[in-house]
Amino acid sequence: MDTYAGHIEYKLTGQESKSEGFTATLITPDGTSYRLYRKGAFELNDSFFKQFDQQEVEVNGELEDTGFICVSSVQPSEGELIQVPELPPLPTELVFPPKEEPEKAKPAPTLKKKKKSKHNTKRKKK
Repeated sequence: MDTYAGHIEYKLTGQESKSEGFTATLITPDGTSYRLYRKGAFELNDSFFKQFDQQEVEVNGELEDTGFICVSSVQPSEGELIQVPELPPLPTELVFPPKEEPEKAKPAPTLKKKKKSKHNTKRKKK
């Protein structure tokens, strides 16, 4: 685990697109930016980081090849170390059981089409 210093910006990104939402970014003193997220949480609209908006902080976490940091704790320059809260497990009604093998269904009967008659049954107008 590494420590990264800088300030956090919590701002709206991806305006007018399907991925529009608030994201947290750590901007280091040399101008490098890293997107922040918590393990088990989607990075868009994660309000946990909102409390650190525009604050100088030290972030502890794992830097990924994608430029994202999976944050485990945040320490504001004028405050105590804050551990990233663990997210509650999914409610059991949202957890899907393993898929069972369906019983083999009987093949559906095939329907035969009626052949069209070569004779026109409509009367011709005179």
